[in-house]
Amino acid sequence: MFFFHDVSSTGSSSGSDARSDDGESHQSNDGESHHSELDQETEDLCDDAPLCARIGEALDQSFGSSLPPEVAVLLSARGSHVSSSRHLKTSFHATFFVEMDPPLLDSGASFCRAVVQVLGVELGDKSLFGSVQASTLTRSMELAAMAGVRVPKVFATGRCASLLGPLDFVVEEFIDTQTVEDKVKAPKDDWQGIVRDVESKLRGHSLTGVDVSPLPHFGSLSTFLQWLMTLVPLWDESLIRCLELFAEGVLLSPPPHLEPVLLHQDLNGGNVLCSGQAPGSWSLDAIIDWESAAVADPRWFNEEEPWHTARALALVTKGSRLAEQFTRGKLPRCELRELVECYERASWELNQSGMLHYETWAARVGRARSAANSLLLQQQQQQQQQQQQQSWSFQPPDRGRTSG
Repeated sequence: MFFFHDVSSTGSSSGSDARSDDGESHQSNDGESHHSELDQETEDLCDDAPLCARIGEALDQSFGSSLPPEVAVLLSARGSHVSSSRHLKTSFHATFFVEMDPPLLDSGASFCRAVVQVLGVELGDKSLFGSVQASTLTRSMELAAMAGVRVPKVFATGRCASLLGPLDFVVEEFIDTQTVEDKVKAPKDDWQGIVRDVESKLRGHSLTGVDVSPLPHFGSLSTFLQWLMTLVPLWDESLIRCLELFAEGVLLSPPPHLEPVLLHQDLNGGNVLCSGQAPGSWSLDAIIDWESAAVADPRWFNEEEPWHTARALALVTKGSRLAEQFTRGKLPRCELRELVECYERASWELNQSGMLHYETWAARVGRARSAANSLLLQQQQQQQQQQQQQSWSFQPPDRGRTSG
């Protein structure tokens, strides 16, 4: 999601950039490596994936450039009226700019502009992941505000119809800013200082004892690794062994405990909205795009071990689970190609470190299919054995025997 000062900008893109425009990574350096090209078989699998796994296409087909009518109905119930709307962007979600007349009243103030985000993906591309929904976005923004970070107001949430079924949408405050994604951002020194200040506020606000649901929440690295192991399909024995060995090492020599905090996971040039007139004068307008937020150790994005390897293992585990779901026809709403590219980079990285043999995602899908076929054959054999046992145990009556 992004907010423009110049709302005439439109466009379409897939996914979110893990790096800022100055090349520095801020809470989003997942699976970084130079290995990113997909092999042809994997490309074909992504191209042939069901519509739910090509979320950008699904959103375009569902809405095009038109605001879902359910949004206007919701705002009308709040005493406002959508006088105009404009499609801004489709990526993991569909984003619209709306003008309202009469304005929307909220907390004693009136607002004539808003941004509407229709949430497409339920599984994002970050290494800390859960289920993306309107409630996770709104709760993460509440927690950020508690830490003193400026975020947009959330006016309302609702659901709208789509080709994939009902989707959550969020109506938020429009942030007047000079930042325009991929075009205008604060000077490098100003921008880095603003991000450091935001991260410092989040790190300084412990969430121990705070109800952070429904956000993904991991009190320690060991807890996270134990959770990861529950996601790995049984057929992926090499990944299971790798995770077990890594988790054992963490248990033997755990990092010093730090209180869990809110992590945005995607602080890049398009999500850190700033304005200013000259270098040294830029200031924060708001941080947006909170749907990937999670609660975890503040060192999660450190380049030191064990954090670097933990992130790679998370992305490979996600890829393995996706291979299983692909085989079973149960993929979540996602942008599969983006997730597979993250998997490929992380898998290659683990291979380079000698922890896990590299496999293309197509190869993992192949193993998932073999396991599914073996299970089906085993079930068929068991059914045949049961039928034979029932046949052998049936004794017909002896009709030739008479009494007497």
